[in-house]
Amino acid sequence: MVTPSAIGRRRRTVTTNVTKEDAHDGVNPREQVRDARTRAQGSTPLSPSASRGWTLSDRDYPVGEVILGLEIRSHSIKAALVDTANAEFQRPGVVVPLEDVNEQSLGVALAKVQKHFSWKGPVGISYTRLVVRALGGTQKGEQLFDNTIPEWRGKVASMIHTEAAAYAEMYFGPGRENSGLVLVCTLGKGFGAVLYNKGQKVRNADFKHLTWTYERELKKLQTEWNWSGVVPPMPAEGKLLEYVERHGLNGGGWWLEDFRPSQAPRDAVDAVLAWAALVDKYLKKICETLEPERLILLPTGGATALPEQILLTLFRPGIQQAGLNPDILYMGEFPDRALVKGAAVGAHIELQSKAAIGVLRRAICQTVTGSTVIRTLTVAELDWVFKKLDADKDEKVSGNDLVRGSCFFGANLSIAEVHGVVKEIGGSTASTFSREQLAKWWDSEVSHSVVTQITSTLEFQEILKKAKSKNEDVLASLSIDEAENQSVKHDKIVVVESAFSYCRPCKKFEGPYEAIARSYPNISFLKVIGDSTPAAAHLCKDVLEVKSTPDFRIFKGDILISQFTGANKMKLEEAIQKALAHV
Repeated sequence: MVTPSAIGRRRRTVTTNVTKEDAHDGVNPREQVRDARTRAQGSTPLSPSASRGWTLSDRDYPVGEVILGLEIRSHSIKAALVDTANAEFQRPGVVVPLEDVNEQSLGVALAKVQKHFSWKGPVGISYTRLVVRALGGTQKGEQLFDNTIPEWRGKVASMIHTEAAAYAEMYFGPGRENSGLVLVCTLGKGFGAVLYNKGQKVRNADFKHLTWTYERELKKLQTEWNWSGVVPPMPAEGKLLEYVERHGLNGGGWWLEDFRPSQAPRDAVDAVLAWAALVDKYLKKICETLEPERLILLPTGGATALPEQILLTLFRPGIQQAGLNPDILYMGEFPDRALVKGAAVGAHIELQSKAAIGVLRRAICQTVTGSTVIRTLTVAELDWVFKKLDADKDEKVSGNDLVRGSCFFGANLSIAEVHGVVKEIGGSTASTFSREQLAKWWDSEVSHSVVTQITSTLEFQEILKKAKSKNEDVLASLSIDEAENQSVKHDKIVVVESAFSYCRPCKKFEGPYEAIARSYPNISFLKVIGDSTPAAAHLCKDVLEVKSTPDFRIFKGDILISQFTGANKMKLEEAIQKALAHV
């Protein structure tokens, strides 16, 4: 994986212009954030010369590659080839207008981008939530991005704008030299946030419950002060500075208390301060919850043209009111290029880790079981696998161990790929993994073959649709009542568990749920983690209307025949037996 320190040494000035736009993300409980602080473990730096007897140069395992980065907004696509080793654009970028935000228009625009670059390599895509909603959800959007261009199939990594911006700022901006808890926020039509700990993204951390109302309050502010766009019209720099200094701010943020317009026309400066008051309100809220050691903020629209010192003056009060040192606030270094660069860097990291973990999994399967089909390993088999990976026999597998150990299984992983595998198994901030973590990862890989994790309403509806009986020739010869009964009789059973990552009963029930799933190979077992993605949150909250977890629903085709809550294995098995007998 690319490391902030390694990239920082190779960083050079970029002059090509590619603009960015905002997005907002959503939050997890404070306990998860605090846990993230303690998961990191020390390690010996990974060297290209991972074992004696053979020597590798630095370029044998390059830290980056050229990837096509795309920024998709409601009116255009911006794209450029990016060298992820140093964040430099390799060719001038291209802007392709979007006629409308729908599958057809997006497909045409993506085809123009592909034709312009004649690109068949990996692709990173950054998009707004507005685009995702227009396409019918995250899952459908990702499928469209992956399948629209045949040359890109299987090579696309997509992310929201906030995630892309965070990749750029953490690897090439002010986050690259900070190993503590860093919060990266985007500020535009929405307020987005991504959390990093020890240089690595804290995954499955959803901050939407802290920030989702920003968009609504911004619209009210626009109506109240009679302006449109992401930010109000900016007054002359000197006038704003004079106004701020004349009122003796000194970081006090006097406008945060009760700044309201009067009936008389107001100065443009007042509108800016009203907007700053809104931003500071959310900065205070998120800083009180997460207590970051550094906060990197990327405003969009007209605010990007303001000098950094003015923005710092306007936004530090919110951090100060949260009880933190206002000096933790930094403005992003790539306000007009972060999304294209970040999409490319994010794709490099995500695709590399995904591919590497798949290579190792298949290699272990082939060596231990003689098949590429994954199955549960015995205790003895798992012990043997861990011993082969633990090259220095210190009861934990580091990157150096994995370089050598993976070769035994026929998986020749690069150093960058090794970093991704270690973090996938050991955790986002880990530098080693234990035998227990290996076992947990393997069980998770096995469970994916019997329990399907869904992340969107569209995916859920498609599965229920496929569960319906398709014996239409037989049904056509029956009466309506007979056909309905016969159809239900032959419909497949679908079991859905709704859970949250912080729900302790849900975690404890993972093993029993997977065991039950293995006992009924003809039944589809699904799981939705309500805080894994915004689309999953919508499915749990608005579609299934889950009140407590774990929540279980049993469908016959698309008909709900049973529902209950609680981690009770016997109750679930009884409900499944009744469903099997249901006509």
